[in-house]
This record gives sequence, structure tokens and C-alpha cells, in this order.
Amino acid sequence: MIHLGTFTHTTNGFFGQITTFLMADDLSIVPNENRTSENAPDYRVLRGLEDDAAQVAAPGYGRMSASACGWPC
Repeated sequence: MIHLGTFTHTTNGFFGQITTFLMADDLSIVPNENRTSENAPDYRVLRGLEDDAAQVAAPGYGRMSASACGWPC
């Protein structure tokens, strides 16, 4: 199995590093506190330090309906 990164649980989410052949970056996975709708992601993935972090993804949903995932979830 390939090991790409290591994350540690912190008081406000997860913090860690991802290292691949093309990049080596610090990432944070934090709760999305500014959700504008019920369908908005529960978490955000940030690159860089918290003060200067840029959002790179918003993949996390705390729940998913069966119709959304295509399988019984």
C-alpha cells in the first residue's frame, strides 16, 4: 500500500502533510463553519498555514443519501 501522507487530529480538524512525486504540502481538513445550504460540504481542505491558507477542495460530507451515492450507504 502506498503511503502518501500523515494527518493528526487537532482541536479544529486535522493537520498533516502529503508528499508525492510532484508535490509536498501541508494540508488542513477543517469543518466548514460558513455553510450556506444544507447541501454544502461539512469539511474544507486547505493548503498552507491557517492564516494564509487557500482552499483546495471541499470533499467531506457527514452524511449521504442512497440516491446520491448510487449504492446503499
